[in-house]
Amino acid sequence: MKRLSVFLFIVWCSGNVESQDRYAANYYVDCSAQSNGDGSLQNPWNALASVNNSTFSPGDSILFKRGTIALGELWPKGSGNERAQIIIDSYGTGPKPIIDAQGEENSAAIRLSNQEYWTIQNMEVINNAKTMGSRWGIYVYANDSLVKHKIHIKNNTVHNVYASSIRTPKGTEIPSFYSVGGIYVKVEEPGSMNDILVEGNQLTDIVGIGICFWGESEMAGDGMNWDNLSPHVIIRGNSVLRTGADGILVLGTDNEFIEYNFVNGAGQLGKSEDIPGKAGTNGTDYIAGLWPTRHRGGIVQYNEVCNTRRFIGLGQSFDNDLYVTGTTIFQYNYSHDNEGGFFLDCCSPEETNTGNIIRYNISQNDGRYDYMTLLKGKNLVYNNVFYSTDTIVIDKSSNNFFYNNIFWSIDGKWNNNTFDHNSYFGGLIAPDNDTSRIVKNPKFVNPGAGKTGIETLEGYKLQISSPCLSNGKIILNNGDKDFWGNPIPVTAAPNIGAHNRVDN
Repeated sequence: MKRLSVFLFIVWCSGNVESQDRYAANYYVDCSAQSNGDGSLQNPWNALASVNNSTFSPGDSILFKRGTIALGELWPKGSGNERAQIIIDSYGTGPKPIIDAQGEENSAAIRLSNQEYWTIQNMEVINNAKTMGSRWGIYVYANDSLVKHKIHIKNNTVHNVYASSIRTPKGTEIPSFYSVGGIYVKVEEPGSMNDILVEGNQLTDIVGIGICFWGESEMAGDGMNWDNLSPHVIIRGNSVLRTGADGILVLGTDNEFIEYNFVNGAGQLGKSEDIPGKAGTNGTDYIAGLWPTRHRGGIVQYNEVCNTRRFIGLGQSFDNDLYVTGTTIFQYNYSHDNEGGFFLDCCSPEETNTGNIIRYNISQNDGRYDYMTLLKGKNLVYNNVFYSTDTIVIDKSSNNFFYNNIFWSIDGKWNNNTFDHNSYFGGLIAPDNDTSRIVKNPKFVNPGAGKTGIETLEGYKLQISSPCLSNGKIILNNGDKDFWGNPIPVTAAPNIGAHNRVDN
């Protein structure tokens, strides 16, 4: 009898699951329609108010007609569940449907609040204005102290969001740029999020942060709660062009993935001076192209970051910043023409921070100001290419380990770090403690020829006559492959640099 009861209970549960999704519906929105309908394909809604006044259920889709424009803020209600998302998407043919929030204060083109299990995809959003204020393109916010699940934001176009380029506003109602941006996902402590995907979006001209995930942070005043980090956060395959602040910022995550992104012109829309009539700190001041902070571990890979602007300081392409535990890996990235430099590590001295691993990256003509600043120490930097027609400055760093790198510049400043089996060329004087150094021409195919696009870096492969072939230091747990995907030996000497020729 007991087995029969269990069986009947399972059957009832299965039927109940089906019934939850059985009534999922498609709702259609065509803001070019002459009259407001019932949301069906034949008689679509024609106003955002109809969507915003509705509560949707798991499995529902809200579909906007391509080639149309909706004015105002889209804020549908309801949540999906672990079996079915609620989806915002497009239908028909032609360009993506546009949601234009028209620059209203405290507005987002698309907003979710204390909701979960949503997918937002294939939309175009705008939120332009003439004065700075609290604005977002796509804004997901939670403050109910719960865990929010599965927010996926994919293949959207976000542009002309005018919010703030001021880091620390004084004497003004303008918000800090840390609180606004193009795609912005934030959860207030003690809440967290699980399964956040921001993928394949194109962002242009964002006066604020391009893409931001903001979770657990010591900024609430109680220090870091390492048990409250947000897992499964992925920022992948996005393009961020011209911002007024950081390009991509990820905060409060547990082993995030930040990969295959293109960030060009972070800070290009920023301000280097005070707002007229508002003296004090009212500039953009400090930014980086792409950086995680207040997090555990993580992988940052296959990204291209270029043309980051420098203001009072910083301006590097990559940064790992403050309150970090575990090891963060930066690998297979391409950094070029960033005014501040290549990399910043200004982590606090937590004993649980085991340092960064920085490997198989190519840096071309990044700025000399703070080319590589590794304040924490413990960083393991190997098999990178650092090419500059200026100076490579590492003099603010100490207690880091540099192996198998190629340094090519006119001068270098090294400070108290450990160097072994590196290559030095271009006029710089190698550090004395690198007793296995190579000071001959590394014989790249065509150094300095990199353009926009990782595919333009063939010039940093090594010629067959390179002295860097098979002259590197063996590194355990070396990632298995070089910048181009070639295997790296684990029991024999590898090449120096980011290229491990397979024909040598």
